[in-house]
Amino acid sequence: MSYTTNKRNAALSISRIVGMIFIVICHIINYYTFIPMSDSLPQFFNCGVPIFIFISGYLYGGKFIHNFKKWYLQRIIIIAMPAIILSIVMIIILSSIGEKISINSIIAYCLSLEGLLFIAGDISSMFFKYIPGLGHLWFITIIIICYLLIPVLQKVSSKSMHPTRFLIVFFLVASVISIVISNYCSLFYFVIFATGYFSKRINLLERVNTSFLLIYTAIFFAAILGRLLLQQTMDGTSVYSSYVAISHLFVGTWFVVLFSFLNNKFPTILTKIADLKVTKLFDSYSFYIYLTHGVLCIDTFNVYEFFSLPLATILFFGGTIISTFLLKYISDIINKVLYKKIPILK
Repeated sequence: MSYTTNKRNAALSISRIVGMIFIVICHIINYYTFIPMSDSLPQFFNCGVPIFIFISGYLYGGKFIHNFKKWYLQRIIIIAMPAIILSIVMIIILSSIGEKISINSIIAYCLSLEGLLFIAGDISSMFFKYIPGLGHLWFITIIIICYLLIPVLQKVSSKSMHPTRFLIVFFLVASVISIVISNYCSLFYFVIFATGYFSKRINLLERVNTSFLLIYTAIFFAAILGRLLLQQTMDGTSVYSSYVAISHLFVGTWFVVLFSFLNNKFPTILTKIADLKVTKLFDSYSFYIYLTHGVLCIDTFNVYEFFSLPLATILFFGGTIISTFLLKYISDIINKVLYKKIPILK
């Protein structure tokens, strides 16, 4: 098969920003009790990570990586290094206030292995424990493993087969397997990444029309309704967990489909929005916002647990903005040094 080179896609840029905003809202919306259904809205907004993962898979589905070793090391530096810096800072702060953190946990977080607690918690928890305030970093391990899958995905996608039929069969088979082993290991985020990757083979988002959007919108609302109903009756069960995993894909990618539809219909408008300075700023900092915001709304340093809502809101958003710029600044400095010192990256 032939691979195309991805130009900057306005729909994907805007979708990535929406995903970042959703992640932040999901973590704090329950504190704003004056908002109707604030306790249930996280069911809607917790699709941010699937958006990120699907977009990442879709983008790499349009590329062919020849020097995988060099490319993978580059991705490790860009993705894992900021999380490692944040982990080190948090470990130092937590240790200084008396939090006991095992050597195994420190090593795991400094190697970006924390997501193994999410993928296979029963096994991983035997070797290291969760570090307070860093629970949201599980995503880093997930995406690093997703990148490891790319050589396999490239090999599979190069075979002669009907791409649309293959995408459907792959998703159904992979979903069934993920559900069957869900009590032992969580694999569905890898299914989302691979689905995004293979979707690019058929340029799915570039082909979104009105009929497709309407059908996907019906699936979107059905997925949300099902989650709300199952939450009331089967919350905490393996059935509910499996349904949540599957619905994540449809709820999250609906926004990608929506913006792709708008981009296909009104490319000039979407491009102008994506080219705004504020849009580019949010897009370039979205990953760092994800990394830093969780520290201030989860566990030890959750400002919403210690201060009134107005003050907590100021501290949360102000602290997230400052720490985001600071983390990116430090990461950029370290990355430049590593690129100069590691021969394979030159």
